[in-house]
Amino acid sequence: MMLENASSTSVLVVEDIDNMRLTIVKMLLTLGFSKVFQAKNGIEALERLNEHDIKLVVSDIGMPQMDGMTMLTHIRKNRDWDSLPIVIISSVVEQSIVTNAIKLGVSQYIVKPFSQHILLDHIHKALANPVVFDSSVEPETANEPVSVVNNEPEKLSILIVDDVPENIHVIANTLKGDYQLRAATSGKKALEVCLSNNPPDLILLDIMMPEMDGLQVMEKINQHSQLSHIKVIFLSALSENENIVQGFELGAVDYITKPIVPTVLKARLLTHSNIIRAQKASTAQIRSMMESLKVRNDFERIMQHDLKNQLQVINSTTNSIRKNIKRPDVVTYMLNAVENGTLMINQIIDNMVMINRIEEGQYQFKPRKIFVAEIIDTAIDVNTVTVKEKRLEVESHVSSEICVMGETPLMASIINNLLQNAMQAAPNGSAVMIRANTDSDTTRIEIHNVGVIPNSIRDTFFEKYTTYGKASGTGMGTYAVKLMVEIQQGQVSFTSSVDEGTTLIVELQAG
Repeated sequence: MMLENASSTSVLVVEDIDNMRLTIVKMLLTLGFSKVFQAKNGIEALERLNEHDIKLVVSDIGMPQMDGMTMLTHIRKNRDWDSLPIVIISSVVEQSIVTNAIKLGVSQYIVKPFSQHILLDHIHKALANPVVFDSSVEPETANEPVSVVNNEPEKLSILIVDDVPENIHVIANTLKGDYQLRAATSGKKALEVCLSNNPPDLILLDIMMPEMDGLQVMEKINQHSQLSHIKVIFLSALSENENIVQGFELGAVDYITKPIVPTVLKARLLTHSNIIRAQKASTAQIRSMMESLKVRNDFERIMQHDLKNQLQVINSTTNSIRKNIKRPDVVTYMLNAVENGTLMINQIIDNMVMINRIEEGQYQFKPRKIFVAEIIDTAIDVNTVTVKEKRLEVESHVSSEICVMGETPLMASIINNLLQNAMQAAPNGSAVMIRANTDSDTTRIEIHNVGVIPNSIRDTFFEKYTTYGKASGTGMGTYAVKLMVEIQQGQVSFTSSVDEGTTLIVELQAG
Protein backbone atom coordinates (compact mmCIF):
# COMPACT_ATOMS: atom_id res chain seq x y z
CA MET A 1 0.00 0.00 0.00
CA MET A 2 1.75 3.14 -1.24
CA LEU A 3 0.80 6.79 -1.62
CA GLU A 4 1.35 8.28 -5.06
CA ASN A 5 4.13 10.93 -5.17
CA ALA A 6 5.03 10.09 -1.56
CA SER A 7 8.73 9.71 -2.37
CA SER A 8 8.97 13.40 -3.29
CA THR A 9 6.93 14.64 -0.30
CA SER A 10 8.92 15.48 2.83
CA VAL A 11 7.12 14.82 6.13
CA LEU A 12 7.71 16.04 9.67
CA VAL A 13 6.53 13.79 12.54
CA VAL A 14 6.09 15.62 15.86
CA GLU A 15 5.60 13.33 18.89
CA ASP A 16 7.30 13.31 22.31
CA ILE A 17 6.81 9.57 22.98
CA ASP A 18 9.65 7.74 21.21
CA ASN A 19 7.82 4.48 20.50
CA MET A 20 4.78 6.27 19.10
CA ARG A 21 6.90 8.58 16.97
CA LEU A 22 8.88 5.67 15.54
CA THR A 23 5.65 3.77 14.83
CA ILE A 24 4.30 6.71 12.82
CA VAL A 25 7.62 7.05 10.98
CA LYS A 26 7.49 3.33 10.13
CA MET A 27 3.96 3.73 8.76
CA LEU A 28 5.03 6.67 6.61
CA LEU A 29 8.03 4.79 5.23
CA THR A 30 5.73 1.87 4.38
CA LEU A 31 3.44 4.29 2.53
CA GLY A 32 6.38 5.35 0.36
CA PHE A 33 7.60 8.52 2.07
CA SER A 34 11.39 8.58 1.92
CA LYS A 35 12.05 11.98 3.53
CA VAL A 36 10.70 11.75 7.08
CA PHE A 37 12.00 14.19 9.70
CA GLN A 38 11.31 13.98 13.44
CA ALA A 39 10.73 16.37 16.35
CA LYS A 40 9.84 15.78 20.02
CA ASN A 41 7.90 19.02 20.58
CA GLY A 42 6.64 22.18 18.92
CA ILE A 43 9.91 24.08 19.38
CA GLU A 44 11.90 21.39 17.59
CA ALA A 45 9.17 21.21 14.93
CA LEU A 46 9.47 24.92 14.11
CA GLU A 47 13.24 24.49 13.83
CA ARG A 48 12.79 21.59 11.37
CA LEU A 49 10.33 23.64 9.33
CA ASN A 50 12.92 26.40 8.99
CA GLU A 51 15.66 23.92 8.11
CA HIS A 52 13.81 21.78 5.55
CA ASP A 53 11.21 22.12 2.82
CA ILE A 54 8.46 20.24 4.68
CA LYS A 55 5.31 19.43 2.69
CA LEU A 56 3.31 17.65 5.42
CA VAL A 57 3.22 17.69 9.23
CA VAL A 58 1.92 14.78 11.34
CA SER A 59 1.75 15.82 15.00
CA ASP A 60 0.48 14.93 18.45
CA ILE A 61 -1.22 17.59 20.62
CA GLY A 62 0.08 16.94 24.14
CA MET A 63 3.84 17.61 24.22
CA PRO A 64 6.29 19.31 26.62
CA GLN A 65 7.82 22.79 26.09
CA MET A 66 5.46 23.62 23.21
CA ASP A 67 2.30 21.59 22.59
CA GLY A 68 0.67 20.87 19.25
CA MET A 69 -1.96 23.62 19.52
CA THR A 70 0.65 26.32 20.16
CA MET A 71 2.79 24.95 17.36
CA LEU A 72 -0.23 25.00 15.03
CA THR A 73 -0.88 28.65 15.92
CA HIS A 74 2.74 29.61 15.08
CA ILE A 75 2.64 27.70 11.80
CA ARG A 76 -0.58 29.30 10.59
CA LYS A 77 0.70 32.81 11.40
CA ASN A 78 3.65 32.27 9.06
CA ARG A 79 2.76 33.13 5.44
CA ASP A 80 5.15 30.46 4.16
CA TRP A 81 3.26 27.76 6.07
CA ASP A 82 -0.33 29.03 6.15
CA SER A 83 -1.47 26.30 3.73
CA LEU A 84 0.86 23.54 4.93
CA PRO A 85 -1.11 20.27 5.40
CA ILE A 86 -1.18 19.36 9.10
CA VAL A 87 -2.55 16.07 10.41
CA ILE A 88 -3.15 15.88 14.15
CA ILE A 89 -2.91 12.44 15.79
CA SER A 90 -4.15 12.38 19.36
CA SER A 91 -6.04 10.41 21.99
CA VAL A 92 -7.69 13.70 23.02
CA VAL A 93 -11.33 13.81 21.87
CA GLU A 94 -12.73 16.66 23.98
CA GLN A 95 -15.08 18.78 21.88
CA SER A 96 -13.46 22.13 22.77
CA ILE A 97 -9.93 20.94 21.92
CA VAL A 98 -10.97 19.42 18.60
CA THR A 99 -12.95 22.57 17.73
CA ASN A 100 -9.93 24.76 18.50
CA ALA A 101 -7.71 22.58 16.32
CA ILE A 102 -10.16 22.90 13.44
CA LYS A 103 -10.48 26.67 13.88
CA LEU A 104 -6.69 27.03 13.96
CA GLY A 105 -6.46 25.36 10.56
CA VAL A 106 -5.75 21.65 11.09
CA SER A 107 -6.17 19.68 7.87
CA GLN A 108 -7.17 16.31 9.40
CA TYR A 109 -7.63 14.93 12.92
CA ILE A 110 -7.00 11.24 13.75
CA VAL A 111 -7.98 9.61 17.03
CA LYS A 112 -5.58 7.09 18.57
CA PRO A 113 -5.35 4.16 18.14
CA PHE A 114 -5.37 4.12 14.36
CA SER A 115 -4.35 1.85 11.51
CA GLN A 116 -2.05 2.48 8.58
CA HIS A 117 -5.11 2.51 6.32
CA ILE A 118 -6.67 5.30 8.41
CA LEU A 119 -3.41 7.28 8.29
CA LEU A 120 -3.22 6.87 4.51
CA ASP A 121 -6.81 8.06 4.06
CA HIS A 122 -6.33 11.19 6.20
CA ILE A 123 -2.98 12.07 4.63
CA HIS A 124 -4.51 11.79 1.17
CA LYS A 125 -7.32 14.16 2.19
CA ALA A 126 -4.90 16.59 3.84
CA LEU A 127 -2.67 16.78 0.76
CA ALA A 128 -5.66 17.20 -1.55
CA ASN A 129 -7.28 19.90 0.56
CA PRO A 130 -4.99 21.74 3.01
CA VAL A 131 -6.87 24.11 5.28
CA VAL A 132 -5.80 27.72 4.70
CA PHE A 133 -5.76 29.62 7.99
CA ASP A 134 -8.25 32.47 8.19
CA SER A 135 -7.10 35.09 10.70
CA SER A 136 -10.65 36.45 10.98
CA VAL A 137 -11.80 33.24 12.68
CA GLU A 138 -10.93 33.04 16.38
CA PRO A 139 -10.55 29.70 18.16
CA GLU A 140 -13.48 28.74 20.34
CA THR A 141 -13.09 27.77 23.98
CA ALA A 142 -16.69 26.96 24.79
CA ASN A 143 -17.69 23.34 24.88
CA GLU A 144 -20.51 23.41 22.38
CA PRO A 145 -23.07 20.60 22.50
CA VAL A 146 -23.05 18.14 19.65
CA SER A 147 -26.21 16.36 18.61
CA VAL A 148 -25.81 12.60 18.42
CA VAL A 149 -28.22 10.26 16.66
CA ASN A 150 -28.81 7.12 18.73
CA ASN A 151 -28.92 4.33 16.19
CA GLU A 152 -28.65 0.61 16.82
CA PRO A 153 -24.91 0.02 17.39
CA GLU A 154 -23.06 -1.81 14.63
CA LYS A 155 -22.00 -5.31 15.58
CA LEU A 156 -18.28 -5.49 16.22
CA SER A 157 -16.17 -8.04 14.39
CA ILE A 158 -14.43 -10.67 16.54
CA LEU A 159 -11.91 -13.23 15.33
CA ILE A 160 -11.72 -16.40 17.44
CA VAL A 161 -8.34 -18.15 17.16
CA ASP A 162 -7.90 -21.61 18.69
CA ASP A 163 -6.43 -24.84 17.33
CA VAL A 164 -9.20 -26.84 19.04
CA PRO A 165 -12.45 -26.55 17.01
CA GLU A 166 -14.55 -27.49 20.06
CA ASN A 167 -13.29 -24.41 21.91
CA ILE A 168 -14.25 -22.21 18.95
CA HIS A 169 -17.76 -23.72 18.93
CA VAL A 170 -18.23 -23.01 22.65
CA ILE A 171 -17.18 -19.38 22.26
CA ALA A 172 -19.19 -18.92 19.06
CA ASN A 173 -22.36 -20.32 20.66
CA THR A 174 -21.89 -17.98 23.63
CA LEU A 175 -21.42 -14.87 21.48
CA LYS A 176 -23.63 -15.56 18.45
CA GLY A 177 -26.12 -12.82 17.69
CA ASP A 178 -24.15 -10.15 19.56
CA TYR A 179 -21.07 -9.93 17.32
CA GLN A 180 -19.86 -10.64 13.79
CA LEU A 181 -17.84 -13.81 14.34
CA ARG A 182 -15.01 -15.35 12.35
CA ALA A 183 -12.69 -18.18 13.29
CA ALA A 184 -9.21 -19.49 12.56
CA THR A 185 -7.60 -22.69 13.77
CA SER A 186 -3.99 -21.53 13.32
CA GLY A 187 -1.89 -18.44 13.81
CA LYS A 188 -1.13 -18.30 10.08
CA LYS A 189 -4.83 -18.21 9.18
CA ALA A 190 -5.44 -15.57 11.83
CA LEU A 191 -2.81 -13.29 10.30
CA GLU A 192 -4.34 -13.74 6.85
CA VAL A 193 -7.70 -12.54 8.20
CA CYS A 194 -6.07 -9.57 9.96
CA LEU A 195 -4.21 -8.52 6.81
CA SER A 196 -7.31 -8.80 4.62
CA ASN A 197 -9.44 -5.86 3.51
CA ASN A 198 -11.83 -6.58 6.38
CA PRO A 199 -9.76 -6.98 9.58
CA PRO A 200 -11.49 -7.68 12.91
CA ASP A 201 -12.02 -5.17 15.70
CA LEU A 202 -10.93 -7.65 18.37
CA ILE A 203 -9.18 -11.04 18.53
CA LEU A 204 -9.78 -13.78 21.08
CA LEU A 205 -6.37 -15.44 20.77
CA ASP A 206 -5.35 -18.78 22.27
CA ILE A 207 -1.81 -18.73 23.68
CA MET A 208 -0.94 -22.42 23.28
CA MET A 209 -1.11 -23.44 19.60
CA PRO A 210 1.23 -25.59 17.43
CA GLU A 211 3.49 -24.12 14.71
CA MET A 212 2.73 -20.51 15.69
CA ASP A 213 1.50 -19.81 19.22
CA GLY A 214 -0.49 -16.79 20.36
CA LEU A 215 2.57 -14.84 21.47
CA GLN A 216 4.17 -15.30 18.05
CA VAL A 217 0.94 -14.18 16.39
CA MET A 218 0.98 -11.06 18.57
CA GLU A 219 4.59 -10.36 17.57
CA LYS A 220 3.62 -10.67 13.89
CA ILE A 221 0.67 -8.32 14.40
CA ASN A 222 3.01 -5.75 15.95
CA GLN A 223 5.17 -5.88 12.82
CA HIS A 224 2.26 -4.55 10.76
CA SER A 225 1.52 -0.97 11.81
CA GLN A 226 -1.81 -1.00 9.95
CA LEU A 227 -3.09 -3.52 12.51
CA SER A 228 -2.38 -1.34 15.54
CA HIS A 229 -6.09 -0.66 16.10
CA ILE A 230 -6.97 -4.33 16.68
CA LYS A 231 -7.56 -5.25 20.33
CA VAL A 232 -6.25 -8.65 21.47
CA ILE A 233 -7.57 -10.69 24.40
CA PHE A 234 -5.59 -13.83 25.23
CA LEU A 235 -7.21 -17.15 26.06
CA SER A 236 -5.04 -19.06 28.54
CA ALA A 237 -4.93 -21.73 31.22
CA LEU A 238 -4.41 -20.74 34.86
CA SER A 239 -0.88 -22.19 34.76
CA GLU A 240 0.29 -19.82 32.00
CA ASN A 241 0.95 -16.75 34.13
CA GLU A 242 4.37 -16.11 32.60
CA ASN A 243 2.91 -16.19 29.10
CA ILE A 244 0.07 -13.87 30.18
CA VAL A 245 2.59 -11.27 31.41
CA GLN A 246 4.48 -11.54 28.13
CA GLY A 247 1.20 -11.10 26.28
CA PHE A 248 0.50 -7.86 28.12
CA GLU A 249 4.00 -6.66 27.27
CA LEU A 250 3.22 -7.33 23.60
CA GLY A 251 0.09 -5.20 23.79
CA ALA A 252 -2.80 -7.46 24.78
CA VAL A 253 -5.64 -5.62 26.53
CA ASP A 254 -6.95 -8.51 28.65
CA TYR A 255 -6.94 -12.28 29.19
CA ILE A 256 -9.63 -14.87 29.89
CA THR A 257 -8.84 -18.20 31.52
CA LYS A 258 -9.90 -21.61 30.25
CA PRO A 259 -12.23 -23.37 30.55
CA ILE A 260 -14.39 -20.53 29.26
CA VAL A 261 -17.13 -19.30 31.60
CA PRO A 262 -19.84 -17.77 29.34
CA THR A 263 -20.89 -15.05 31.79
CA VAL A 264 -17.27 -13.95 32.32
CA LEU A 265 -16.58 -13.98 28.59
CA LYS A 266 -19.64 -11.86 27.84
CA ALA A 267 -18.86 -9.37 30.61
CA ARG A 268 -15.23 -8.91 29.56
CA LEU A 269 -16.18 -8.48 25.91
CA LEU A 270 -18.93 -6.00 26.76
CA THR A 271 -16.40 -3.78 28.53
CA HIS A 272 -13.92 -3.82 25.65
CA SER A 273 -16.70 -3.47 23.06
CA ASN A 274 -17.87 -0.28 24.76
CA ILE A 275 -14.33 1.09 24.62
CA ILE A 276 -13.99 0.23 20.92
CA ARG A 277 -17.39 1.78 20.13
CA ALA A 278 -16.49 4.93 22.08
CA GLN A 279 -13.28 5.28 20.08
CA LYS A 280 -15.15 4.76 16.82
CA ALA A 281 -17.81 7.27 17.86
CA SER A 282 -15.15 9.87 18.72
CA THR A 283 -13.48 9.34 15.37
CA ALA A 284 -16.82 9.64 13.53
CA GLN A 285 -17.74 12.78 15.47
CA ILE A 286 -14.44 14.45 14.64
CA ARG A 287 -14.76 13.43 10.99
CA SER A 288 -18.24 14.95 10.94
CA MET A 289 -16.94 18.18 12.45
CA MET A 290 -14.15 18.34 9.88
CA GLU A 291 -16.50 17.70 6.97
CA SER A 292 -19.00 20.27 8.25
CA LEU A 293 -16.30 22.91 8.45
CA LYS A 294 -15.06 22.06 4.95
CA VAL A 295 -18.58 22.35 3.53
CA ARG A 296 -18.92 25.76 5.15
CA ASN A 297 -15.50 26.80 3.85
CA ASP A 298 -16.46 25.60 0.35
CA PHE A 299 -19.61 27.70 0.45
CA GLU A 300 -17.84 30.80 1.82
CA ARG A 301 -15.02 30.45 -0.68
CA ILE A 302 -17.38 30.33 -3.64
CA MET A 303 -19.66 33.05 -2.31
CA GLN A 304 -16.77 35.42 -1.57
CA HIS A 305 -14.77 34.81 -4.69
CA ASP A 306 -16.42 33.22 -7.71
CA LEU A 307 -20.01 34.41 -7.38
CA LYS A 308 -18.90 37.82 -6.14
CA ASN A 309 -16.47 38.21 -9.05
CA GLN A 310 -19.17 37.39 -11.59
CA LEU A 311 -21.61 39.81 -9.93
CA GLN A 312 -18.97 42.55 -10.01
CA VAL A 313 -18.46 41.93 -13.74
CA ILE A 314 -22.21 42.16 -14.32
CA ASN A 315 -22.45 45.35 -12.24
CA SER A 316 -19.59 47.08 -14.07
CA THR A 317 -20.97 45.96 -17.42
CA THR A 318 -24.43 47.40 -16.70
CA ASN A 319 -22.77 50.72 -15.79
CA SER A 320 -20.93 50.64 -19.11
CA ILE A 321 -24.21 49.96 -20.92
CA ARG A 322 -25.67 53.14 -19.43
CA LYS A 323 -22.69 55.13 -20.67
CA ASN A 324 -22.92 53.64 -24.17
CA ILE A 325 -26.68 53.50 -24.48
CA LYS A 326 -26.54 55.26 -27.88
CA ARG A 327 -24.09 52.74 -29.33
CA PRO A 328 -26.12 49.60 -30.22
CA ASP A 329 -23.07 47.54 -31.21
CA VAL A 330 -21.36 48.13 -27.87
CA VAL A 331 -24.58 47.56 -25.92
CA THR A 332 -25.21 44.27 -27.72
CA TYR A 333 -21.73 43.03 -26.90
CA MET A 334 -22.08 44.06 -23.25
CA LEU A 335 -25.49 42.43 -22.94
CA ASN A 336 -23.88 39.23 -24.14
CA ALA A 337 -21.28 39.66 -21.40
CA VAL A 338 -24.05 40.07 -18.80
CA GLU A 339 -25.78 36.98 -20.13
CA ASN A 340 -22.50 35.05 -20.00
CA GLY A 341 -21.97 36.18 -16.39
CA THR A 342 -25.40 34.99 -15.30
CA LEU A 343 -24.82 31.65 -17.05
CA MET A 344 -21.50 31.29 -15.23
CA ILE A 345 -23.24 31.94 -11.91
CA ASN A 346 -25.85 29.33 -12.78
CA GLN A 347 -23.07 26.87 -13.65
CA ILE A 348 -21.30 27.44 -10.31
CA ILE A 349 -24.55 26.95 -8.38
CA ASP A 350 -25.48 23.87 -10.44
CA ASN A 351 -22.04 22.37 -9.78
CA MET A 352 -22.33 22.86 -6.01
CA VAL A 353 -25.88 21.49 -5.85
CA MET A 354 -25.02 18.49 -8.03
CA ILE A 355 -21.80 17.74 -6.11
CA ASN A 356 -23.65 17.83 -2.81
CA ARG A 357 -26.48 15.56 -4.01
CA ILE A 358 -24.11 12.99 -5.52
CA GLU A 359 -21.69 13.01 -2.56
CA GLU A 360 -24.60 12.53 -0.15
CA GLY A 361 -25.95 9.63 -2.22
CA GLN A 362 -29.21 11.49 -2.86
CA TYR A 363 -29.10 11.53 -6.67
CA GLN A 364 -31.36 9.07 -8.50
CA PHE A 365 -30.10 8.55 -12.06
CA LYS A 366 -32.92 8.17 -14.61
CA PRO A 367 -31.32 7.74 -18.05
CA ARG A 368 -32.94 8.44 -21.39
CA LYS A 369 -31.70 8.94 -24.97
CA ILE A 370 -29.97 12.32 -25.44
CA PHE A 371 -28.72 13.79 -28.70
CA VAL A 372 -25.18 15.01 -28.02
CA ALA A 373 -24.98 17.59 -30.84
CA GLU A 374 -27.84 19.63 -29.36
CA ILE A 375 -26.08 19.81 -25.97
CA ILE A 376 -22.80 20.83 -27.60
CA ASP A 377 -24.36 23.54 -29.80
CA THR A 378 -26.07 25.08 -26.77
CA ALA A 379 -22.81 25.07 -24.79
CA ILE A 380 -20.99 26.83 -27.65
CA ASP A 381 -23.72 29.47 -27.87
CA VAL A 382 -23.63 30.32 -24.16
CA ASN A 383 -19.86 30.79 -24.26
CA THR A 384 -19.89 33.24 -27.16
CA VAL A 385 -18.33 36.06 -25.13
CA THR A 386 -15.29 33.97 -24.19
CA VAL A 387 -14.91 32.88 -27.80
CA LYS A 388 -14.88 36.52 -28.99
CA GLU A 389 -12.62 37.80 -26.21
CA LYS A 390 -9.99 35.13 -26.85
CA ARG A 391 -10.55 35.11 -30.63
CA LEU A 392 -11.08 31.36 -30.56
CA GLU A 393 -12.33 29.16 -33.33
CA VAL A 394 -14.70 26.56 -31.89
CA GLU A 395 -15.65 23.75 -34.25
CA SER A 396 -18.05 20.90 -33.57
CA HIS A 397 -17.81 17.82 -35.77
CA VAL A 398 -20.55 15.83 -34.08
CA SER A 399 -23.24 14.07 -36.08
CA SER A 400 -26.80 14.89 -35.15
CA GLU A 401 -27.44 11.16 -34.77
CA ILE A 402 -24.88 10.58 -31.97
CA CYS A 403 -26.71 9.70 -28.72
CA VAL A 404 -25.95 8.72 -25.14
CA MET A 405 -28.06 7.25 -22.36
CA GLY A 406 -28.01 9.96 -19.72
CA GLU A 407 -29.80 12.98 -18.30
CA THR A 408 -29.99 16.34 -20.06
CA PRO A 409 -29.06 18.51 -17.01
CA LEU A 410 -26.05 16.31 -16.27
CA MET A 411 -24.89 16.23 -19.89
CA ALA A 412 -25.33 19.99 -20.27
CA SER A 413 -23.24 20.63 -17.17
CA ILE A 414 -20.56 18.13 -18.22
CA ILE A 415 -20.13 19.59 -21.70
CA ASN A 416 -20.28 23.19 -20.50
CA ASN A 417 -17.69 22.59 -17.76
CA LEU A 418 -15.28 20.82 -20.11
CA LEU A 419 -15.78 23.34 -22.90
CA GLN A 420 -15.13 26.25 -20.53
CA ASN A 421 -12.03 24.47 -19.25
CA ALA A 422 -10.76 23.92 -22.80
CA MET A 423 -11.44 27.52 -23.84
CA GLN A 424 -9.75 28.96 -20.76
CA ALA A 425 -6.68 26.77 -21.35
CA ALA A 426 -6.55 27.43 -25.11
CA PRO A 427 -4.10 30.16 -26.24
CA ASN A 428 -5.70 33.28 -27.73
CA GLY A 429 -6.43 32.91 -31.43
CA SER A 430 -6.29 29.09 -31.37
CA ALA A 431 -8.93 26.46 -32.07
CA VAL A 432 -11.09 24.23 -29.89
CA MET A 433 -12.35 21.10 -31.64
CA ILE A 434 -15.22 18.85 -30.50
CA ARG A 435 -15.72 15.36 -31.89
CA ALA A 436 -17.86 12.36 -31.00
CA ASN A 437 -18.26 8.83 -32.26
CA THR A 438 -20.06 5.66 -31.26
CA ASP A 439 -18.19 2.36 -31.11
CA SER A 440 -20.24 -0.69 -30.17
CA ASP A 441 -22.11 0.29 -26.98
CA THR A 442 -19.99 3.33 -26.07
CA THR A 443 -20.17 6.95 -27.21
CA ARG A 444 -16.88 8.82 -26.94
CA ILE A 445 -16.89 12.64 -26.79
CA GLU A 446 -13.59 14.52 -27.25
CA ILE A 447 -12.90 18.24 -26.65
CA HIS A 448 -9.45 19.26 -27.89
CA ASN A 449 -7.34 22.40 -27.49
CA VAL A 450 -3.66 23.11 -28.15
CA GLY A 451 -2.95 24.03 -24.52
CA VAL A 452 -1.15 21.69 -22.12
CA ILE A 453 -2.23 20.59 -18.64
CA PRO A 454 0.66 21.40 -16.23
CA ASN A 455 2.46 18.37 -14.80
CA SER A 456 1.81 19.63 -11.27
CA ILE A 457 -1.96 19.03 -11.53
CA ARG A 458 -2.22 16.05 -13.89
CA ASP A 459 -2.48 13.48 -11.10
CA THR A 460 -5.23 15.48 -9.35
CA PHE A 461 -6.93 17.01 -12.40
CA PHE A 462 -10.36 15.56 -11.56
CA GLU A 463 -10.04 16.01 -7.79
CA LYS A 464 -11.73 18.67 -5.68
CA TYR A 465 -10.13 22.16 -5.59
CA THR A 466 -7.65 21.45 -8.39
CA THR A 467 -7.03 24.62 -10.36
CA TYR A 468 -4.11 26.31 -12.08
CA GLY A 469 -3.56 29.85 -13.29
CA LYS A 470 -7.14 31.00 -12.69
CA ALA A 471 -7.43 33.89 -10.24
CA SER A 472 -11.09 33.11 -9.51
CA GLY A 473 -11.20 29.38 -10.18
CA THR A 474 -12.95 27.14 -7.67
CA GLY A 475 -11.30 23.92 -8.73
CA MET A 476 -14.79 22.40 -8.70
CA GLY A 477 -15.54 22.16 -12.43
CA THR A 478 -13.58 19.03 -13.38
CA TYR A 479 -14.45 17.39 -10.04
CA ALA A 480 -18.14 18.00 -10.77
CA VAL A 481 -17.66 16.50 -14.24
CA LYS A 482 -16.09 13.37 -12.76
CA LEU A 483 -19.01 12.85 -10.37
CA MET A 484 -21.63 13.53 -13.04
CA VAL A 485 -20.00 11.20 -15.55
CA GLU A 486 -19.60 8.40 -13.01
CA ILE A 487 -23.20 8.70 -11.78
CA GLN A 488 -24.14 7.96 -15.42
CA GLN A 489 -21.91 4.84 -15.38
CA GLY A 490 -19.32 6.50 -17.61
CA GLN A 491 -15.65 7.45 -17.53
CA VAL A 492 -13.79 10.74 -17.98
CA SER A 493 -10.10 11.09 -18.79
CA PHE A 494 -7.61 13.23 -20.72
CA THR A 495 -4.45 13.10 -22.79
CA SER A 496 -2.02 16.01 -22.77
CA SER A 497 1.36 16.72 -24.36
CA VAL A 498 3.26 19.65 -25.84
CA ASP A 499 3.10 18.14 -29.32
CA GLU A 500 -0.53 16.99 -29.31
CA GLY A 501 -2.22 19.49 -27.00
CA THR A 502 -4.96 18.39 -24.59
CA THR A 503 -7.98 16.22 -25.27
CA LEU A 504 -10.71 15.85 -22.65
CA ILE A 505 -12.54 12.54 -23.11
CA VAL A 506 -15.98 11.43 -21.89
CA GLU A 507 -17.18 7.88 -22.49
CA LEU A 508 -20.82 7.00 -21.85
CA GLN A 509 -23.30 4.32 -22.79
CA ALA A 510 -24.51 4.82 -26.35
CA GLY A 511 -28.16 5.69 -26.86
